[in-house]
Amino acid sequence: MASVHQAHWRWGEAEQSLDEAFRLSPNNSNMLAQYSRNKRYRGDFSGSLAAAQEAQRLDPQNIGAMYQLGIAYLYVGDYVAAKNSFEIVSTLLPGSAHAHLQIGLVEAARGNRSEAETELQLAERIYGAEIPTASYPQLAMAYTQIGRQEEANRFSQALQVRAENSQVGPAVRSLMNIALEDYDQALEWLEIAVNDYDPDMLSLGAIKANPFGIPALEEPRFQLVRDQIGN
Repeated sequence: MASVHQAHWRWGEAEQSLDEAFRLSPNNSNMLAQYSRNKRYRGDFSGSLAAAQEAQRLDPQNIGAMYQLGIAYLYVGDYVAAKNSFEIVSTLLPGSAHAHLQIGLVEAARGNRSEAETELQLAERIYGAEIPTASYPQLAMAYTQIGRQEEANRFSQALQVRAENSQVGPAVRSLMNIALEDYDQALEWLEIAVNDYDPDMLSLGAIKANPFGIPALEEPRFQLVRDQIGN
């Protein structure tokens, strides 16, 4: 039920649903991982981390919980712990393109260009022709951070091609423009995403958290819109 509330931007109801689930099953690792995700969407990054840590403590082999822990560490700026978590995911689930993508993002944020590029190329090889729509702007952002603008542009073009054949939401488009450092266009798409209650909280959550400290997102014009995400 919480996921249904999240998809319709009913954040208070989602949290109430998770509170009740937590009361009934306080030792459910999967539920705590979802609890962590909901808190992250609402901007409670320390609460998200605490829930993910408890989920992982309850079940160290829970891949979903470990992945959420990595995201939670990333969103509080602990890149070393985030990388360690994603590496554990990769060990528990060999061939996880998502894990390698996140490691690539972390290494890019840390300024480790060679390591980032290795992980990003590995993620793309594993994805093959099945790159999820939400991963395009993440790949583009990492490549922009390591100075490989031609690669970032390649993923932007690929997203445009996908948009010709299937629906691509405004949140993904906003994040892609952020990756390309086209902030005026990014803001236009973000405003549409918020006004239309875009359910893509993966992209919106990244914009709200700004885990890589992009200065443009801290400007008042962006902050006003970002504050509406998860509220």
